[in-house]
Amino acid sequence: MIYKYNPIEDCYATKKKIYIFRNEIEKFILKNKNITLLDFGCGNANDCGKFLISPEYKYIGFDIHIPSLKFAEKNFGNKNVSFCSKVDNKKYDIIIISEVLEHLKHPMETLKLLNKKLKKNGIILGSVPNGYGLTEIEKFIIHKFGVYSFARYIYGFFKEKKKIVNTVPFNRESGHIQFFTLGNLKRVIK
Repeated sequence: MIYKYNPIEDCYATKKKIYIFRNEIEKFILKNKNITLLDFGCGNANDCGKFLISPEYKYIGFDIHIPSLKFAEKNFGNKNVSFCSKVDNKKYDIIIISEVLEHLKHPMETLKLLNKKLKKNGIILGSVPNGYGLTEIEKFIIHKFGVYSFARYIYGFFKEKKKIVNTVPFNRESGHIQFFTLGNLKRVIK
């Protein structure tokens, strides 16, 4: 497979995750034909999904955030790629669950559901942030002390009021509610 890697957020962890996912997908394709891949929680497909889309298999992106799905369909949809807000009754060869579990109230139930949607000999590939890195600490401080709200309030005094249009939709309402260490992630997976 030939992929171009050029994410907006070119950080080591994102690049490594995509590299691992693609390597596992390529190994799977060598042994299997007519592959279907479900990207569960694909969002707008701008961070991970677009690097997993390939003409070698059918890619289905699932998410609950409709504006993100519309963006993904418009920018990445084709005859082999589709996006949906409801998971069908089909089984999949490969299921991707990248940076999703930390947003769910009941991650174990979701993993059980996805396991049932997996074909025999299929694989689930996933990732979660470690929950204790610099990004998480920064977000905790910003939200705990209302830094963004305060900055927007002050900014409003100095700037002309203009409607800001975000061209890439993102589900900002769905924050992290789970924080995984390697040990507790292994327990959830078992």
